[in-house]
Amino acid sequence: MLRIAVIDCTAESRNRITEEINGFLNSALHEASLLPPATVRPFSFQELKFNSAPDICIVGEQTVAREISTISQLRKLLPDTPILVRLDESLDNLGTIEQVLASGADDVISTFAADLEFFKKLAVFSRKIKKAQNGKMILVDSGKGGIGVSSIVAALGEAICENDKKVALVDFDFDTQDLSRFLQVRPFVNENLELLFSGTRPITEEFVEQCVIPVWEEQEGLYCMSPCLEPEDFNDLHSGYIRKVVSLLEILDDMFDVVVIDTGSVRGGMLKTLYRLADQVLFLINSDPATLFASADKIGRYRTLMSPDARLSVLINRSTSTGLPENVLQREFSKAANLQESEWCPIALPHSKLGSRWPGSGQTLFTFGNEGVRRAITAYLEAVEIVDAEPSVDKDRPSPISKVASVLFAGYQKVRPGKKTIYVEQIDKKDRKTTLDGLENRLLLNAQERKELLEELMPDAHQVAPVQKTPEENEQDPDFQELLKRANLS
Repeated sequence: MLRIAVIDCTAESRNRITEEINGFLNSALHEASLLPPATVRPFSFQELKFNSAPDICIVGEQTVAREISTISQLRKLLPDTPILVRLDESLDNLGTIEQVLASGADDVISTFAADLEFFKKLAVFSRKIKKAQNGKMILVDSGKGGIGVSSIVAALGEAICENDKKVALVDFDFDTQDLSRFLQVRPFVNENLELLFSGTRPITEEFVEQCVIPVWEEQEGLYCMSPCLEPEDFNDLHSGYIRKVVSLLEILDDMFDVVVIDTGSVRGGMLKTLYRLADQVLFLINSDPATLFASADKIGRYRTLMSPDARLSVLINRSTSTGLPENVLQREFSKAANLQESEWCPIALPHSKLGSRWPGSGQTLFTFGNEGVRRAITAYLEAVEIVDAEPSVDKDRPSPISKVASVLFAGYQKVRPGKKTIYVEQIDKKDRKTTLDGLENRLLLNAQERKELLEELMPDAHQVAPVQKTPEENEQDPDFQELLKRANLS
């Protein structure tokens, strides 16, 4: 939220300027919707001393005419705040402008300037303001539906959460609420959000907090904001919803370390605004040739709207085992969309048969997918500096615990609901789930595997435990107990 302070000699003048600026910000001009949300408050110079520094300070024309030294005092009080000085027709001359700038002002604007001129000044200043919060906003989009946006949004959320960051997933799929339904985040239709959009409640941190729901009760850090019913003119530039969404995202950006947005059914002016706000844009394509034209066309139209500091990354989602080879896809799409090599994600997302089971499970693709899926998601987050890169030392050398796990749980799929670790074994196309609390109940090693594992971890072991021991037998098996102890699993 951009905080604008209005300074002038009299309360009457301050209130008049405040109303005028609010009129600019609430105008129907297209440019008004592109500015960050702002609050405008009048202050005397003395009052400003006892308040926090604003983002922008606007000095009225009466101060210039009567007490121009106030500008120098303001500069000392607010060394890092841009100061914009208003000049009426009698003061709008080169001599006065030089004197005002010499006093410490950053720029001047005429009192009779048009709305557009004011927007230009405000846009320049707002670009220079450093955000106090280091939050990141990731926009995930694609050229067509069904390419995997909701799957990737959920996977990014869990991967970031595992790095001890607080994450908000924003579901803008008003039609089907896929992200919210797949994660089992209730309510699927967000009535609290509807109250904010309708104007029944103000868009404040207190009420925005009521719109986000924890994804998992057992583990904090990952939250989801499900959509409300789509307002009729939600995507219209002049409807007023764009400013409300910008205000909402600004508050989420302050509340969370990372905000990940599922574009869902957003289009038109609203989608353009999201591209302007995003710190990172992750664009998904797949290996189906039928989707490539729409994807290249959309990238060409929307990438020009992105902030100069924002980064575009294109991720290949091989959601099926068929389609164009990866090298052909990357070469041809780079030509069609005019992409640089640096704009491709480091690793393509591989096909994962088990990963397709995540919708409706309450888990994510990061959990259900294979190791290649997790590597691809992590590599992207490291490339855009959302998470820290893992140390490269001994990266390829498996730890003793991973050696044990690779044998103990061969044929199992690891999933993590909350803080528990579950291994899913495929038996006649049915899932049998067990937890770490009953490790011995699912030890299905053959004799040779047990022997190799014991010889590696316990060179002095001579006995090999029999296959498929019962829990009671495992309790009495010293080799088995020593194995668990060495693996830190006992």
